[in-house]
Amino acid sequence: ARGTALLAARAAATADGDCLSMGPGTFDISTSTMDLSRSGSGYINLRGAGRYASVISSANTGGGAIITAAILHPGTGSEVADVGVLGNLTNGDYQGVVGAYSTGSGDSAFTGAIFRNCKFSGQSDSFYINHATACSGKFYNCEFLASFDTVLLSSATAHVFQFWNCYFNATGPNLSASQPGRCRTIRVQQGLCQVFGGEIVCVDGGATDSKAVTTIAANATLELYGGVKITSTNS
Repeated sequence: ARGTALLAARAAATADGDCLSMGPGTFDISTSTMDLSRSGSGYINLRGAGRYASVISSANTGGGAIITAAILHPGTGSEVADVGVLGNLTNGDYQGVVGAYSTGSGDSAFTGAIFRNCKFSGQSDSFYINHATACSGKFYNCEFLASFDTVLLSSATAHVFQFWNCYFNATGPNLSASQPGRCRTIRVQQGLCQVFGGEIVCVDGGATDSKAVTTIAANATLELYGGVKITSTNS
């Protein structure tokens, strides 16, 4: 009932800056997603009662190693605070918990999104950007938990994301049939990822390419500032 009510409230929010306020509880939206961009035409804000108290739960997936949309998709300028978002599958299928994917359902690009005191968790890709158009945003005091990648930036060279005093934990082994055992906490394929303080954990990946932090292209940049703590059982 809570999930249905939340989706209805989102559909009724038609003006930029409208804010959805969530009370305590789990808001199960089945296989749906929460699009705060109003289908790319604007932005909605989202407020909860705490990252552990107000939780959006979804089984959205493209099946197997396919992500067709992010469970929580911000608009340009969206502000999200005190909310948890859970990709609730446990069978190895990929899920993008928060972010944007430019194919599949066609998530729009976003810039200037702000996230405060949130928790994003799932078996893979708790923050997932795979978009041909540059995206940007800032996260403050957020948690990212997964058994595969907790942060993945891909596709556009000009993505820019900052993470301030955040906690990232990739604890495997993951159950993916296509990439079993891989456990990569922050993976930058394209763009700039800046981490200021906080902690990065990578445990029990199983595969030889499991890493706490990794970049894989010349135009991928990962910068760590302010005494980031890294704990890893992998390289």
